[in-house]
Amino acid sequence: MSECASCQKSDASKLCSKCRLVSYCDANCQSAHWKDHKPECIPEVVKGIVIPCDGDKRTQGPAIFRAVDVPRSHPVHREGHSTPVPKKVGIPLPDRHPRPSDEVYERAPLDNQITTYLMIEPFNGLAPLHYLLGGNKIIGTVTVIRADHKPLTTQEIETVWMYIDQILDIFGDSDSQARAQMTKPKFRQFCERYKEQEIANGRGEFQGLQLPIGSS
Repeated sequence: MSECASCQKSDASKLCSKCRLVSYCDANCQSAHWKDHKPECIPEVVKGIVIPCDGDKRTQGPAIFRAVDVPRSHPVHREGHSTPVPKKVGIPLPDRHPRPSDEVYERAPLDNQITTYLMIEPFNGLAPLHYLLGGNKIIGTVTVIRADHKPLTTQEIETVWMYIDQILDIFGDSDSQARAQMTKPKFRQFCERYKEQEIANGRGEFQGLQLPIGSS
């Protein structure tokens, strides 16, 4: 028996089913304490994605995405940067990148175009200026998870990336038309088309892509 995080009674026998770290007397106590507990309610392991920078692709292989187990100790959980366009269409994806080091790479190999796309601002299609220094991106390799801690798949993150790529193409012609694409229905339509396209191209792994993204 442990102390209830809500009412402090000493005979709490129910663990939070998500993080398995906090005890409660019952569902009522858990509900009453959820607002306080939510920021710290992190599963022991979350299924996330690593997006390698150019330098790591050279040394670790050319894979665009790598599925990884992200432990609750990983800084992405508390220090991750919000991805603006995905958040706008209902799938917030915190990401975390290490501080770049000139001792590890020259600046150019730290380029990470996919992450730059994920970080564009909805109003102008540009990533924040601190992603750039002297004309060279200094992002490095990035770890991405879903804000709700549900598994994130390579097919999901690829679809989001390609959705933003389409939006950036539209920004080149019309800012207002690009912003009009940033709605949940438009995102859902794009995902359906992209899934069909990739299956038709022989990529059977997209059969398992659950739509709408963000609800699985």
